[in-house]
Amino acid sequence: MTRAFNPLFALLLAVLSGCAFAPQRVSVEVPVPCVRELPERPHVRTPEELMALDRYRRTVATWTDRMALDAYSRELEAVLAGCTGSPGEPPSPSRFPAP
Repeated sequence: MTRAFNPLFALLLAVLSGCAFAPQRVSVEVPVPCVRELPERPHVRTPEELMALDRYRRTVATWTDRMALDAYSRELEAVLAGCTGSPGEPPSPSRFPAP
């Protein structure tokens, strides 16, 4: 007397054979912010404030604002370079999309 193949028996064998292997460790990347705080943005004079000044003071104020913004942009680049892991290279555009 032969028995017919039982699909329930096959399912039981498949499930039990899965228990024979040890669990594997799977590494999953979790996004973590690398910047704790941003540098403070410098005050830049408005066009109305600039136009209230005479030519000489307006030129000096514009130059001062430009120097402050230039220092601010260098500081931001340094913070972002720390996030990319390559201190000598500027951050890649694909990693930091434009808002």
